[in-house]
Amino acid sequence: MEMIRASALAWMTGEGTTSGLTRARDWTASLVASALRFGTGSFVGQIGARPAGRLTLFDDERCPDCRRVREVLSTLDLDVDIRPCPRGGKRFRDDLRRVAGESHPPCLVDHAESRVVYGADAIVVHLCERYGTGSVPWGHRLGPISRMTGRLATGGRSTPSVALPSVRPGLPLDLWGYEGAAECRRVRDVLCTYEMPFTLHNVARGSAKRRALLRPGSAGRIPCLVDLNTGAVLADSCAIASYVRRIYGEARAARDPKVAAARDAHTSEPPHAARHAWVRSGGAASAAT
Repeated sequence: MEMIRASALAWMTGEGTTSGLTRARDWTASLVASALRFGTGSFVGQIGARPAGRLTLFDDERCPDCRRVREVLSTLDLDVDIRPCPRGGKRFRDDLRRVAGESHPPCLVDHAESRVVYGADAIVVHLCERYGTGSVPWGHRLGPISRMTGRLATGGRSTPSVALPSVRPGLPLDLWGYEGAAECRRVRDVLCTYEMPFTLHNVARGSAKRRALLRPGSAGRIPCLVDLNTGAVLADSCAIASYVRRIYGEARAARDPKVAAARDAHTSEPPHAARHAWVRSGGAASAAT
């Protein structure tokens, strides 16, 4: 287990290899994954009404069904609050059980409609009907083929499938990216492994929100991470991975076990009247945009 964790940390932060080789490997893996999924999630498609409230997704970066949901969110140019549920993770599992009565993602909470939708197929239909044109993208209408290509695209990932210790941030982080980008995928891997809550601002090709990335420090680059807890703005996957590990990772959790336990015990979102759905204040997303 220690060897797995050590290799995972080296992969996430780029230690032990040059950043050029790391990016080349990530780019190649992303290209293969996107080809298997016909490029789904790399471009904004036809969009419909925008959500009147927030969307929350219980997600596992290594789960092929979760990938299918993230692809549709990217295609529909929708922002979503991510609550990572990696294997062995406990931070949001109880919340997921309370919300859906299930312990495995994906699960979507649509706060505007006070609705909980469980399972990739049901979530895709819900998103397309409410926030698209009503038509499910063809890449998701292939039944078993869609599910098979989703598994193949996800199965080649070299990142860990188990959660690592961390300190939960006081405010969720903000990540600007999209499903089809290799370096964005690498950052999401890190955030999922450390069970970091974050708002994913999807900015696939064709998104009108890309102009919001032209801020000091980001240079208009994707991925871009904004941490309102510290004021940090980072726009490089290796730098983001190292930052998350240093500020919130296992070393910090080991130094401050009481802080880690207290944050997990007292900063979980309060249940809403509508089947335990919650709505986080828009402050973090508003400040980042």
